[in-house]
Amino acid sequence: MRIYTLDEIVSAARERSPFYRDLYRDVPHKAGLQVTDLPVIDQEAFWQSNRHPAFGALTGPMTDGIVFRSGGTTGNPKFSVFTRAEWDTFTEIFGRGFGYNGLAPGDRIANLFYAGDLYASFLFVADSLEHAPVPTVHLPMSGAVDIASMAQTLHEFSANALAGVPTTIMNLAHHVVSSGISIPLTKIFFGGEAMYPDQRETLARVFPGVVIRSLGYASVDAGLLGYAD
Repeated sequence: MRIYTLDEIVSAARERSPFYRDLYRDVPHKAGLQVTDLPVIDQEAFWQSNRHPAFGALTGPMTDGIVFRSGGTTGNPKFSVFTRAEWDTFTEIFGRGFGYNGLAPGDRIANLFYAGDLYASFLFVADSLEHAPVPTVHLPMSGAVDIASMAQTLHEFSANALAGVPTTIMNLAHHVVSSGISIPLTKIFFGGEAMYPDQRETLARVFPGVVIRSLGYASVDAGLLGYAD
């Protein structure tokens, strides 16, 4: 994977994107640019420019790739566009993180993130698992499944790992307590929301010995930010 210099990134953005052409109009054309040479991006202006169908921040036409939506809970949804190559790079690198974050060969991991309506999380986790350096069994459940049905499937397949948002995971834990169904969970990977101490305590009681870890650090708006090891 090639690493681009800041000079190259700024030059390409200024040349190809209407938004960045205007933003960087006073940035000097020189070698050795530093981040401090660049103006701070106004978030409201950025997303105003990046609305469908104009997408003024993009550096090329939408002819290849995938589109996601984020921020819908604020009533002001934002859209992010990844080319196929960008998405493959994103998920390939994030997938490596699974191997450093406790996922082990033979784990049966249920993907409880959400799919549809341009949501990224389910597809992101699914594609990242395909790139994981360890062989696992992927159970693509999604978080919209009825909790009783979800628990029954996890029981039948002896799922020992979950990936999902804390809200869904906590609903599952409450159902396990009320129904008495057994799920041999040893690993929980959460994302999308914070996992609070009282939630961790509840999960430790329901699934004794379970290890709870962040899935990693990424966003629809910014892409890959980091992963845990």
